[in-house]
Amino acid sequence: MSKEKFNFESLQDAESVKRYLKALIKAIENRKIILASESQELELNVPELFRIAIRGKKKDMENKVTIKMAWNEEQSQDEKPDSSMIIATSDPSQ
Repeated sequence: MSKEKFNFESLQDAESVKRYLKALIKAIENRKIILASESQELELNVPELFRIAIRGKKKDMENKVTIKMAWNEEQSQDEKPDSSMIIATSDPSQ
């Protein structure tokens, strides 16, 4: 069993973060994510169905959003999607 990892963390402006997220969307659409930096690279094939976890946290002055996507290369594609959520820039109930 092989184990490959990719880690990248840096301070970025909002436009740079948008470019990363748009690139991630395009990679998911193409069903292949390639993560690369100066010293490392990782290629992941994306299935049609996978788990996503989105968490938000606010504590005093610290804010955090975590997005996690996970899948098993051998998982059955016969499973059905779970419930949905809303990501909005204003109150979604209005």
